[in-house]
Amino acid sequence: MKRSLIWVLIAVFAISLTLMGSGCQPAAEPAAQEPAAEEPAEEVAEEPAEEPAAEEPAEEVAEEPAEEALTDVHIGNVMPYLEGWFTYFDQGFNIGLQQADVEVTQILTNWEPEAEIQAVRDLIALGVDAISVTSGNPDAAQTLCQVANEAGVPIQIVDTRQSEGPGEPFEIVEFDWYGVGVMFAEKIAENWPDAKVVQVQGLAGFSTVESQIEAMEKIENETGAFETVQLEYTDYGIETSKNIIRDLIQSGREFDVVVCGAQEMAEGTIQALEEANMLEDVIVISGNGGVLDETNFAAGKLDAAISQPCGLHGIISAISILEYLKGNPPLELVQTPIVWCTMEDWEDTLIPWDIDESWIPVAEEFVKTGELNY
Repeated sequence: MKRSLIWVLIAVFAISLTLMGSGCQPAAEPAAQEPAAEEPAEEVAEEPAEEPAAEEPAEEVAEEPAEEALTDVHIGNVMPYLEGWFTYFDQGFNIGLQQADVEVTQILTNWEPEAEIQAVRDLIALGVDAISVTSGNPDAAQTLCQVANEAGVPIQIVDTRQSEGPGEPFEIVEFDWYGVGVMFAEKIAENWPDAKVVQVQGLAGFSTVESQIEAMEKIENETGAFETVQLEYTDYGIETSKNIIRDLIQSGREFDVVVCGAQEMAEGTIQALEEANMLEDVIVISGNGGVLDETNFAAGKLDAAISQPCGLHGIISAISILEYLKGNPPLELVQTPIVWCTMEDWEDTLIPWDIDESWIPVAEEFVKTGELNY
């Protein structure tokens, strides 16, 4: 037993020595790793700092001249008379001036050239700021323009052209009277081809009248679409026109269409045709579209008219003067639009003569842009 115990102890001892000799030592801690050498950072070329862009010089905008304030304005208005057309022109002219504190001195001349020239002299003596003249004589218009130019007073000519010479208005306001004649001729050719036409026109020598006749003659000669069988001048009176047509009927001359330069002529023509029971057989065309024409349209007695809105015409004339005095010169030639109207569409197309201040913006836009929107 003892011997066995001794051998066990010897074996244990021997094993201990063996283990010690084999170097069974605790494992060494791994050496600390040196930090990896940093690779040199890739050099990035520095972009040069952007210099602020040089400011482009601001585009110079031409300054519009400041409008002049209108105070104590005095305007002269020279007209033939206050009847018919001119009643409504005068009404429109004064409506057009309502927006400014304007004094108006009116002189009536009954189409007399010397009276027109003297009226301009009288208005200059009164110290007016501008003058509007409706003249029927181109030579008188030239003279009164010279008188106004010499006095340094702006002058507007309405519905005529001055003769050749040094006198110049700052503006002409008119209807396109040649265009009126073109419209007469083209509409007759289109609607009543081969018609035999009578023209009942206004005073001989008036540029408004002669321009219409010239245009109709030109188209008639070029196209042969109608034939003018009679041309008569009148004094714009109803009775005068009535007598002309009455005499024409009695003469036995055949005609299909009567072109009337104004509403009074159309009224006289209609009365004469009614008396002869011929109204249904003859086409009557008016060159005005005035209040008499409206009545005849409504009664079914007038076939067609060229609407010449003289009330709006007056507003346009007045506003053009105001714009000129404010330092906004209008066009040298302003032509109020004309509109063809028939018995079927006149209620929608005709511009009335009797208008109010609601038409002022329409006229203002037209004076500035040449466009008529109503």
